Amino acid sequence: MKHFIIGTAGHVDHGKTALTISLTGKDTDRLKEEKRRGITIENGYANLSLGDNVTASIIDVPGHEKFVKNMIAGATGIDIVLLCIAADEGIMPQTREHLDILTLLNIRKGIIVLTKSDLVDKEWIDEMKADIKEQVSGTFLKDAPFAVVSSETGEGIEELKSIILKEIEETDSKRKDRPFRLPIDRVFTVKGFGSVVTGTLVDGCVRAGDEAQIYPGERTVRIREVQNHDKKIKRGEAGMRLALNLSGVEKKDISRGDTLSSPGSMVLTGCIDARVRITDSSQYLIIHNSQLHFYHGAQEAVCKIRLLENDELGPGDEAFVQLMFNKEVAVRNGDNFILRFFSPVITIGGGVIIDANAKKHSRNRKEVIKRLQSLSTQSPGERLMERISQSKTSLWDIKTLADSENISAQDMTEKIRELYQNGNIVFPDADDFDENKKFTSKSLLDVVFNDVEDALRKFHKENPLLGGINQAQLRKTLPFEGKADCDRVLLYYEKTGRIKISAGEAALADFEILYTPEQEKLREEVIAFYEEAGVKSPDDKVVAENFSDRADDYNMIALRLRRDGILVNLSDKNAVLKKYEEIVLNKFKELSGVNEEVTLAGLKEAMDFSRKYAQLYLEYWDRTAVTRRIGDAHILRVKEENK
Repeated sequence: MKHFIIGTAGHVDHGKTALTISLTGKDTDRLKEEKRRGITIENGYANLSLGDNVTASIIDVPGHEKFVKNMIAGATGIDIVLLCIAADEGIMPQTREHLDILTLLNIRKGIIVLTKSDLVDKEWIDEMKADIKEQVSGTFLKDAPFAVVSSETGEGIEELKSIILKEIEETDSKRKDRPFRLPIDRVFTVKGFGSVVTGTLVDGCVRAGDEAQIYPGERTVRIREVQNHDKKIKRGEAGMRLALNLSGVEKKDISRGDTLSSPGSMVLTGCIDARVRITDSSQYLIIHNSQLHFYHGAQEAVCKIRLLENDELGPGDEAFVQLMFNKEVAVRNGDNFILRFFSPVITIGGGVIIDANAKKHSRNRKEVIKRLQSLSTQSPGERLMERISQSKTSLWDIKTLADSENISAQDMTEKIRELYQNGNIVFPDADDFDENKKFTSKSLLDVVFNDVEDALRKFHKENPLLGGINQAQLRKTLPFEGKADCDRVLLYYEKTGRIKISAGEAALADFEILYTPEQEKLREEVIAFYEEAGVKSPDDKVVAENFSDRADDYNMIALRLRRDGILVNLSDKNAVLKKYEEIVLNKFKELSGVNEEVTLAGLKEAMDFSRKYAQLYLEYWDRTAVTRRIGDAHILRVKEENK
């Protein structure tokens, strides 16, 4: 089953609503004000029956200049537009503005409908067709079919349905395999059911029971029921008008212009990079830092336009810009948008989002423009590599990148697989392609390693007797946020033979600890000092004073002996040779075999040393989970566990 959205467009009072009634039998003007004034104010929706294998919804948009923002919201998701032109008036100002908007929104299919044909003769119709064809040349409607209709007499209505069906057969349906997205254009409450939102499902599929998020607030909700034109359905698909009954949210917490989407699938941003085009008919020059109105889906925001390569933009100009918003907007890369002048509020242009989560750029920077040109013109694979390589703060996962690029996870998996096979990307903590693991650009990791290598070489030069830098300290040289991503990258460097990691310390792969003859002699002297002290652990200050004439080398050697396990820190002020700690521990075990619980006094007497030393050993064993204190005594943990 294919689903399509048919949208009307055109000047006020050119017969859009009457045409919708003739095609569907439904009057889409539902407001009292619309009935009183005889014009459409809010978008209207109706079901159009075309056959067994296709469904179509008609969106009837307002034609009055005061309600263009409603028209823009209604035009979101249109597959085929019916550009309505009254045969007795021809193209009018709102006809041109609507056509500009449709073009900027990247609508590609349309039918030119000459309405009110009963008011003119055939010769006039022929002249009107020729004039319209000339005026739409250069637009997506240049080769569009004509339909001549009268809603008053019914003339041409069936022929128009046939043309619509033919156009549908030549139009690709929307992607159902993307994360679902529904720009919300109405919010209301149904007694006994709760909050209901309506909109056009522009991507993906949605079912009752699905979890969703409302952007920009990122509030999590559950979809209780799905309806299409007042009929309950199991699954809504892209290209359908839907009403969704939501649980977990009240009407006051939802606004028209919000977006309902798969959790985590939208980018919330206050700044985007974009390519914009100013309409040929624009009456205004756009200068740097101008305030404009931004329309995207059903949402509206005020933005400041930063011109990155120009001082001003005039009719027909195209350029790369940044848009800075007065509030966060929810978007995806590749989305189209409309720009309207701040005052008076008229359409002046629009564009496409290149980077949905941009950082502020300086103006007239060649490297910035070059990057934006690349993202705009490269092949999908090249563009993905540009996107992946530019993310220097975190690794990517397939879902996040797929959502950002507005393509399906399945398509993204295949693209990443191809890039992996070509050696362009790596999975730092995987030995092969793994769609569930994080990835990044190989070239980016090669560049980042330069900083890692510099940090390690400097550390080794300053600390030649230390086995490596603390892994936590080395993470600080990486640009990535979060311990997990940093450790993945360090693991990759270890797997590729660039560094070695042991006991939480990292070193360059070719680094070796080499003592000078003087240092080797000092090492032996330090060990001999502790050997002479035996089980009676000396104070660190006493040891350091003994070697104060060689303080720098002593400090490194003392730390090295601890890291090699030759010295054991009984406390932060006392150390002892490992073999003597084992002698005292064996004595404790011997005492424990007799009485199980060993007191401080008992250990002191057995070892014939002072209370101070007995306390140092017992507290060390308690701290390292060798023993456990019970009142004034201590018991071996392994013995306790075996009971």
